[in-house]
Amino acid sequence: MLSVSGKKVLHMDRNKYYGGESASITPLAEFYTKFNMGSPPPQYDKGRDWNVDLIPKFLMANGLMGIFEKRKYRNLLVFINDYDPANPSTFKKFNPKEKTCQELYDYFGVDKNTQDFTGHAVALYRDDSYLKTKAEELVHRCKLYSDSVARYGKSPYLYPLYGLGELPQGFARLSAIYGGTYMLDKPGDEIVTNETGEVVGVRSDKEVAKYIYVLAVSYAHNVAQKGYFLALVSAFVETANPELEIKPGLDLLGPIEQKFVTVTDLYEPVDDGTANKVFISKSFDATTHFETTCDDVLDMYRRITGADFDFSQVKHNLGEES
Repeated sequence: MLSVSGKKVLHMDRNKYYGGESASITPLAEFYTKFNMGSPPPQYDKGRDWNVDLIPKFLMANGLMGIFEKRKYRNLLVFINDYDPANPSTFKKFNPKEKTCQELYDYFGVDKNTQDFTGHAVALYRDDSYLKTKAEELVHRCKLYSDSVARYGKSPYLYPLYGLGELPQGFARLSAIYGGTYMLDKPGDEIVTNETGEVVGVRSDKEVAKYIYVLAVSYAHNVAQKGYFLALVSAFVETANPELEIKPGLDLLGPIEQKFVTVTDLYEPVDDGTANKVFISKSFDATTHFETTCDDVLDMYRRITGADFDFSQVKHNLGEES
């Protein structure tokens, strides 16, 4: 979510696999190693066929009900299915917004076993404290269960192929699409701060993870002679040796024919300008895109006019006039 929202995200996991305690370990030899069990027996020769989850699964069993109890439970389920919080006619003399879960069970006369099944197996409450809460939440949970069964047929639950570890791995990949960074086998040993106490990185052993921006352009962009590249490596300075800070980025470039190093101060206004009517922008920063600059422009517009910029006023064709 943070990556999709444009935030810079760094995931560091001390394990060699995704998901921590929600991981699915594969191949099987890795699972045996984790539990110090040596090597798996030869009959389990295809280690990649195994994806062993580290957390227990939620199992559900359908209990037995007598014919009269089934009738009572059916009436409860019909009420839950028909309930519409915006339509009081569906309350049928029972208002879930005002009554408790226990009062809902008592109203329909279902027994303790049915209550336990509904509250814990269907609504997934972890203890009985929910019985004293308003019944509307219970109704919503049961409707979610019913809708899920209707959608997928045999079960309201989803289970990913290759084990539960695919879920955190999938979110890690989604984060990477939006610029997030994921590092496996990297324990977080220290949160690195600058002299003002602001967090600037994370240390793992002797390595410190920081953001370095690398941009390369060439003849194709009409900025260099054919056969040459112009590369920009930048970062926010945090030590007395800024060139050493960007070395990981420089190492990505290969042979460098000529290098120019400069440090530029960053400035920003000390107030928003609303009092003295002097509106000042911030300096360009180390990022290799215009996101922060655009944010600054929009912020200035908001400070100057008192309103957000209306992008619907922008014409797609520069020659178009209103």
